[in-house]
Amino acid sequence: MANKISERTKKIVQHITDSKDTQTCNQVAAHFKVSKAVINNLVSRYDLQGFLVPIPSGGIIGLDAHSKGETIMREPTQADLTRLRQICEERNLPFEKWGIFWDKTKDSSIAFYNKAAVEELKNLHQEMVADMKKHAPKYPAVRYKKVTDPHLKLIDVADLHIGKLALALQTGHEYNVEIATKRAHDGVTALVKRSQGFPTERFLFPIGNDILHVDNGNNTTTKGTRQDVDGMA
Repeated sequence: MANKISERTKKIVQHITDSKDTQTCNQVAAHFKVSKAVINNLVSRYDLQGFLVPIPSGGIIGLDAHSKGETIMREPTQADLTRLRQICEERNLPFEKWGIFWDKTKDSSIAFYNKAAVEELKNLHQEMVADMKKHAPKYPAVRYKKVTDPHLKLIDVADLHIGKLALALQTGHEYNVEIATKRAHDGVTALVKRSQGFPTERFLFPIGNDILHVDNGNNTTTKGTRQDVDGMA
């Protein structure tokens, strides 16, 4: 059976944790000769957001970075406001009511925020919270009748694909036998716990529905399509 994560993935994760606050996503990607998307996926999957140094941009970032949520907004300069005013006049838009200005070109993506609009939104939020605190009535406790009639509990672990192999460096997500079986155990445990309020007379546990990834020792589907597998010969 393969390890939970590949050795390559382990090295990247270890490198990120060992280099805390010293390297950016771009530097790690260049070091291991992989794309930034691969590093971003690993950072998200293994909760490493606080280990990499944010990319300094002063508000100017590439379009690819913006699509990954790496936008850093800043207050506009007078030249930025002049450009925005011209755009608003050309398109008959109200310049006085802008909140966020996102200037996109083929080479860059610049995001600006209106400080006054941000403060106005913040004040509105505080007013809403204050209003909700004023309206905080006490409600009587609701008492439910205890359920006593017997139930059939259906535990259907479908589409588990035990034996499927996926590597984070190739797909952005790790999947193998160990992960599949853990998900099955966690899912069944959660279903049983959440249904404790209903007395159980019988359990129904269907077998099938792609619980296994392949259908034979040749690692193929029923129609003969070969699959990438883990833990199967």
